Amino acid sequence: MLTCYHVIESAAMVGIRQQGQPDREAQVVLNDIGSDSAIIRVSDPLPSYLPLAQQCVDILSETITTLGFPLSGLSSQLQVTQGCISGLTGFNNDIRHIQFTAPIQPGSSGSPLLLPTGEVVGMVTSSLVHEHAQNMNYAVKFQLLSALLASAGISLKNTTDLTSATPLTTPQLSKQSRSALWLVGCQG
Repeated sequence: MLTCYHVIESAAMVGIRQQGQPDREAQVVLNDIGSDSAIIRVSDPLPSYLPLAQQCVDILSETITTLGFPLSGLSSQLQVTQGCISGLTGFNNDIRHIQFTAPIQPGSSGSPLLLPTGEVVGMVTSSLVHEHAQNMNYAVKFQLLSALLASAGISLKNTTDLTSATPLTTPQLSKQSRSALWLVGCQG
């Protein structure tokens, strides 16, 4: 499972939670501080996953949906926001990231950016907080996430793939993706 490095960086114990499922303890497999990415693993296979995009020729202005658990101290319910890819690089032209407009809050880190097909095009990592900036949100690009998974020897080919050939509505995308999203929690 992918999440942000800053979510798990000082944790003595990492766990995942999903409504209706037992909590599971997770182990950190790989950290990439430079991209703010981490891979965590649970002992039992998860029932489904969100597939990473394989190739995107031009995703600038593509509609995206994010699903996650912002402000999880207030609610552990899955929340959905929408926007678009507004830039093909991150802050200071960082090629590891893309910029997007879907509203996010603290706790959104690690949330997927989903294309209408259900493919993950990025993972939420940060926002630029500035009095003159709005919707300056950044995500790790799917190409880097794919490379991190490959470097850890992780293949996603033998689990349930939630990709659709036809574009989905936001409610369809939310329902289809829900079982693959887990709240990551840390202690100590």
